[in-house]
Amino acid sequence: MHFLGRILHFLQSLYWKAMRPVTFGVKAIILNDNDEILLVRHSYVQRSQWMLPGGGIRKGETAEAAIEREVWEELRLRIIRKEILGRFVSKREGKTDNITLFVCHTQGDPTSAHLEILEVRFYARDSMPANASPATRRRLSEFLEGRAVQQEW
Repeated sequence: MHFLGRILHFLQSLYWKAMRPVTFGVKAIILNDNDEILLVRHSYVQRSQWMLPGGGIRKGETAEAAIEREVWEELRLRIIRKEILGRFVSKREGKTDNITLFVCHTQGDPTSAHLEILEVRFYARDSMPANASPATRRRLSEFLEGRAVQQEW
């Protein structure tokens, strides 16, 4: 299944590079009761990088509703409190992706409930994995150090 996911992601990337669509998405810095940060590993990413969970905003859906839906669909977690940390633009994959980043507080243990998610883990603030994606490292650094967020993802 992971091989099929990578092929589909590759084909989607080719489409993005040809058509240059504008998309809207959400990401979350999820904190548990111990103030640890949740990261995920996706099945369609070649390198086993840890990333912030999230996904796309559906037509007619708000960013707030999208983050709640994505966190529930992928992790089976309910958000009890959330706030927007920043809004970003990424042109990395050939599309213009507008990303709203939330800081979310949840309760309970996450479950990898979606085929896209290979692994889910909470990390202490001072022990982030070495193989976290560069964008994840930038966002977490800004959040943890209380620095102003950059507008480019």
